[in-house]
Amino acid sequence: MRAILLFLLLIPVLCFSQDTLITRSKIIIPCEVRTIAPDFINYLFSDGLSYFVSRDTLQNIIIHGNPLVMEKDPNSDKLVPKKYSGTQLFNPGKQSFTEYALINFVPVDRRFNEKYVYSIDVGQKFIKDIRYNENLQFKIYSEGRVTLSAFRSTIVDVKKGTTYWLLMDPSVNKFELVEEEKAISFFNKNVTTLYEEEDKENPVISNSKKNNTKILKTGSGFLLSDNGLIITNHHVIEKANKIELRGINGDFAKRYKAKVVLSDEKNDLAVLQLDSLNFKFDQVPYIIRTKGTDVGEEIFVLGYPMINSMGDEVKLTTGIISAKTGYQGDITTYQVSAPVQGGNSGGPLFDYQGNLLGIVNAKIKDAEGVTYAIKTNYLNALIDILPTTPQLNETNQLVGLPLKDQIKILSKFVYIIEIR
Repeated sequence: MRAILLFLLLIPVLCFSQDTLITRSKIIIPCEVRTIAPDFINYLFSDGLSYFVSRDTLQNIIIHGNPLVMEKDPNSDKLVPKKYSGTQLFNPGKQSFTEYALINFVPVDRRFNEKYVYSIDVGQKFIKDIRYNENLQFKIYSEGRVTLSAFRSTIVDVKKGTTYWLLMDPSVNKFELVEEEKAISFFNKNVTTLYEEEDKENPVISNSKKNNTKILKTGSGFLLSDNGLIITNHHVIEKANKIELRGINGDFAKRYKAKVVLSDEKNDLAVLQLDSLNFKFDQVPYIIRTKGTDVGEEIFVLGYPMINSMGDEVKLTTGIISAKTGYQGDITTYQVSAPVQGGNSGGPLFDYQGNLLGIVNAKIKDAEGVTYAIKTNYLNALIDILPTTPQLNETNQLVGLPLKDQIKILSKFVYIIEIR
């Protein structure tokens, strides 16, 4: 115990004895993290000494490349890290780090309600919940393709020595990689930055040779026409190397390769088709509803949420039309009360007569019963510009059937979409 106390007493001498008489600022560069504690981080700097940097200071300085200014404490003879009133952002283009990559998650929308949070997943592993005004910087040691998820998901090819910026804007349903220049202003406006890093013993990316065939994410989709056109969300198939479907005609054992025919990023819609054009589909039993709906109308959703834990059986959730507009008055979507989970994206929204009303594309975490679905008007607009106009079903075969009988029929036309 005496040895420990003696060492702690010597730290100021070891770190500051050569500079105690210096009145001007000393600039040194942080080199590596030594210790992480709740209130401070101990860094080894380029002068070979260690300094304790409070997390309050780190809230305003991302220490991985920018010079950290050490200045004399007016109340003592010690040099201490200078505290900044504004965020000082490091420039990854001016540094070299080869052991890891950095992924910055940056909320954009200032109007996002304080009670809601983003649940950040990397490689299908939960990392942290952050609020509308908090950044998250994630240090990742493994390389390869990985899915990043919040209110929607995207795929990133991670390489060591690289910094990635993810802008998250639920008002326009955007969760996308951007250049540093576009992210900096939003990053600086947020009040704090949280720090997490990958557990080296349990990496979020598999480095095995089979990594290219690993399922990165899943979604839902449904048949549009008898010639095999399938509808899902753009964000489900975005950056996919390989798309496979399961559940066609109720067969979950067989996987069918599919390709993107047309995609609409703005309205978050995509049209797929099986690679094999010889496959024969049953006649689509529902039609696209063209007239509007009213608040309070009963609806239901079909899809395949969280298949790793919930299994392959199609899941039914029910609710009502809560609003004719979506997040912050978005006219392209409905707000509905039917609960959804990860994997429901791209699934169909039906009225109780079995008419297609929309396509599920988003939810707000921790807001119970808040789901958004794209209106079929925007699906019709996408159909109009397809290379070949599909022959759509004009007769609804589900009218008048009990819900349980509708589900038995519909389940053969709603599919699992797996992205590799």
